[in-house]
Amino acid sequence: MLIFMLALACIGFMGCKKDKSAETSPETTKTETVSETISGTETEDFSETKTKSKSKAKTPTGTETETSSSGKTTTTGTETGTTTGTETTTEIFLDAENALQEAEIDEEERKAIEAVQQTEPPIYYHDPVLDFDTEGYSNLHIEGYGFSLFNSSAGNIYQDFYETTNLSGADLLFLKNAVENVSGSTFDIEQVKSSTGQSLEESEKLLYRNDSIYAEMDRFGNFYMQNNTLKSDSLWTPEENQEISLIADEDDLFHSWDYALTFEQQEVQFKEVREFLEKDYIRQLEDELFPEKYTIYDLKKIEKVQLKDGRIGCLFTYSVDTRLSQKPIDSRKRSRYENENRAVNGQYVQIFMLNPDSVDYLYLPPVLTRKPDYQQMLSGKYCTLAEACQILSDNLPSDQVFDVENIQLGFGTVFFYDEEHQFQGMACVPMWYMDLLSPEGEVIFANVDADTRELYFSYE
Repeated sequence: MLIFMLALACIGFMGCKKDKSAETSPETTKTETVSETISGTETEDFSETKTKSKSKAKTPTGTETETSSSGKTTTTGTETGTTTGTETTTEIFLDAENALQEAEIDEEERKAIEAVQQTEPPIYYHDPVLDFDTEGYSNLHIEGYGFSLFNSSAGNIYQDFYETTNLSGADLLFLKNAVENVSGSTFDIEQVKSSTGQSLEESEKLLYRNDSIYAEMDRFGNFYMQNNTLKSDSLWTPEENQEISLIADEDDLFHSWDYALTFEQQEVQFKEVREFLEKDYIRQLEDELFPEKYTIYDLKKIEKVQLKDGRIGCLFTYSVDTRLSQKPIDSRKRSRYENENRAVNGQYVQIFMLNPDSVDYLYLPPVLTRKPDYQQMLSGKYCTLAEACQILSDNLPSDQVFDVENIQLGFGTVFFYDEEHQFQGMACVPMWYMDLLSPEGEVIFANVDADTRELYFSYE
């Protein structure tokens, strides 16, 4: 298996009226300073590319990055895998027509091969919660947990590996499909620009602009599209343009969907917006753009956004799900992580709307913009809940008690890096993931790989 590690970021894409358009942006995350040591391993402080406060941090290669309140990251020295470029983006003409044509041919061949492939016979998995005792861990307080099981009726369980480290013709093809099928615009290959070089391999980001939309796709697979209602010459992000306030989070939405939403000067009930957003717009995204394996899943939260010019809209954040095994992909947003050459990255979708029947900004994560290079089927046995909790307990201080507030069995997306922190690829693998609360009230995220039993810590 590859030895790589993560870099991170997400932002959004564009929108139109009920025909074709959309836009999304990632949620604001803040950088936490955590001074404690877990299991004797010193943690490193990494900032996400979208932060609320201005901060400086040393990259693993010794260069210094500065992240401003606008979310743009300026890097001095060697590029280390950040997903945003410098404050001023240079647009370079990119001769990419041949790469796009080759990608279209490759995609047709891929679909033809998949149509005749034989599926493996199902493997019957053992119950991952068999003989689990919540009282068996001295430093974990577990009152209850909720999760879905892997089972034979869902088919075999696969790990997906994505080896692409540079932009490719496949990314151009995704950009083309998004422009044509979602924004409703005509795609012109000559309008595709590069942020850093005259070839796909040299590019950090692909940029596309016409009279109605602006779109970006970075080399990690993050895709953003926005329409010109946002009046921005470059990538717009929710956190740098407005005040944000929470309308409803996942717990609120579980009990009721009857929330009043404000668009411009118009107040609308969310149940009236759902018809367009979830049955029309999101369905269109899935049909036109996504790999067959994945789908937009639960609405995680709704936020009210007031722009600098006074306009008011709503930001919706959704999680991603696997179609075949019906397991959620970890969508938790992290500002910090451990593990020397790899890290788990939350995958989520964001949609911003200034009107109840149109989308102005869209963000799609890498798991939805790229197809895996290869798959690996898990063996018949994998990490049980008891094993996962024991691994977690062994790596936490023994003289403190941590509250386990949630346990899920799903998929986590691991980003891999080499020793110089250069991005090498990613994998979507089955994992246990848990929300912990430390004695000091700090939220800690834990992921345990169901195959390798490797533990990942990260922070809210």
